Order: sequence, then C-alpha cells, then structure tokens
Amino acid sequence: MPAGFEQVAWYGRGPHESYADRKESTQVGIYSGTVDEQYVPYVRPQENGNKADVRWMALTNSRKTGLFITGDQLLNVSALHYTVADLSTTKHAHELTRIPQTIVHVDHLQAGLGSQSCGPAPLPQYLIDPKPMEFTVLLRPI
Repeated sequence: MPAGFEQVAWYGRGPHESYADRKESTQVGIYSGTVDEQYVPYVRPQENGNKADVRWMALTNSRKTGLFITGDQLLNVSALHYTVADLSTTKHAHELTRIPQTIVHVDHLQAGLGSQSCGPAPLPQYLIDPKPMEFTVLLRPI
C-alpha cells in the first residue's frame, strides 16, 4: 500500500500476533491500531505481526479511505513497514529499514513457528503439506 495508510483494523484473533501454534493467548474479536504497533521487535528480525483466523481486515489513511480485505475462508494477515527481504536478512533489529509504504500479506494458511529463532521446529500438526490449494480473496476500496 502507498505511504499514509497507517490504521489497521481486523476481525480475528488479537490483540497481538497469532500463528497456528500460538493462538491460546488470543481471542477472536474486533481490534485496531497503527501499522507501527503491529511490528514485534524480536532480538533477531524475522516474520512477525501475523493475525490468524481473520474474517476481515481494513487499512485506512487519515481521510478514512483505504482497502477492505476478506475471503471465502479464514485468513492470516499482516501489515508492516518492513519487507520480507529485510526481515529475513537483517541480523539485528536496529539495522532494519522502516519504509513508508505498508507491506500487506494475505495468506490462506501459515505454518506454526515453533521456536526456530532459539529452539525446536514446529510440531508436525502445525506444518503445511505442499499441495495445491485454492481460496478467494475480495479486495474492496473503502
């Protein structure tokens, strides 16, 4: 999304990040905040900020215009000011480059995380088998 779309709201698990194997501390509800508030400052940068079991997400600017995202199934979504490449290759959080645009991810499924940054891989029930999948996403202007 272009710069300026700083407000995010979603109907799904929250208020903090959640993944397939990290849902117990979240509740399904309607949550909102800024894109900057979705970033989780792990010691070693990595993917973060995912919201699981999402029914819809909205990104808006100061004029309340933006993008509404929903799907035919529950989604995983995130909105950050960091690229996947930067999160994957940067070794320390203070070295990340915040960009003005909002990077939005919409996924059908997300594998569990386990504790890969400092421990074991995800349990087998939280892995995703590589196979063809289909889902529908509706993107609608607000």
